[in-house]
Amino acid sequence: MSKPINEVISDIRFPMCIAVVCIHSAAYTCPPDQWLTTYVLYLLSDYLPAVAVPCFFLIAGYLSAKRENFKNSSAYVLLLKRRAVSLLLPYVIWNVIAFAISWVVNISPLARFASGNYANFENFPELLKYLFWEPRLVPLWFVRNLILITVASPIVFHATKKVPVVALIAFYLICCCDEAYFISGLFFYGAGMAARLHMTSSCLDTCLRHGMWLLPMFLAYALLSAADAIPPEFCNLIDQPILLAGVIGCISICSQTNASIVKIFRSNGLAFFVYALHGIITPYIIKSVKIFFHPTNGGANLLLFFLTVIASLTFCVAAYAMMFRYAKPALKLLIGSRL
Repeated sequence: MSKPINEVISDIRFPMCIAVVCIHSAAYTCPPDQWLTTYVLYLLSDYLPAVAVPCFFLIAGYLSAKRENFKNSSAYVLLLKRRAVSLLLPYVIWNVIAFAISWVVNISPLARFASGNYANFENFPELLKYLFWEPRLVPLWFVRNLILITVASPIVFHATKKVPVVALIAFYLICCCDEAYFISGLFFYGAGMAARLHMTSSCLDTCLRHGMWLLPMFLAYALLSAADAIPPEFCNLIDQPILLAGVIGCISICSQTNASIVKIFRSNGLAFFVYALHGIITPYIIKSVKIFFHPTNGGANLLLFFLTVIASLTFCVAAYAMMFRYAKPALKLLIGSRL
């Protein structure tokens, strides 16, 4: 018997946050002749962690697929109000914080730890686009897309409820278009909704128990992709289904793991906080490492990659613990009242 799905969701969030930190710690390059270290770095910082954000989209779709959220217009408006607090408000605050920190650092003696350039704006709409559409805090593109998908969630819900296969194929095709970057993740969100709407408890339990057998497919894909053994045009076609297989495999393994994560690491609030704050902290850690250590060989770059991930996670968890103890009202704003 697998763990309850809500417990599985709580357990998998933080490991997926670690994967996201790995993705944004990928700024170390090895000399051309050290191909093996380069391959390992690509694998650890790009291809293996690629399941993380799709997993978050799938979880969001699963949790949103409650019939009471879409039974009438009043219920939908209530859903939007909740998401305004849990997604939109933190999204605005974090992007403003990221912009302010970047601006202060770039005009201060600490500019050597930054990129050394910052944008100039001719008008206010241009500033808003830079802050919130691109967005300024890059990892929060996931939150931007989730906000937009939430606005369209009644369409996603009813399509997934009535014609799930057709709906998922349509979502897949939409997400294959580069122009639809602002709703990328729709396929995984729809898959989460479909699981909630159409899978019975016994069917879900079977999926959780046996879904781990999909993981080798994803691992093989990641190993081959990191070695550039799969043509890019073919990758674009199979990327989303393979990532979905990887997500299901990871969730399945998590459901069979008896040892639950330490209580603080199961916090949804901590996961959101780490996801946001690491996007601010990690670039400065990487820049500092390159300034002070001057890594020149593959082994050093690989070691510094791991140290960057550990340093980012340690800083974020410590900052969360400090705010939880001494600044809980401000923390609630930053994590969308997820305490």
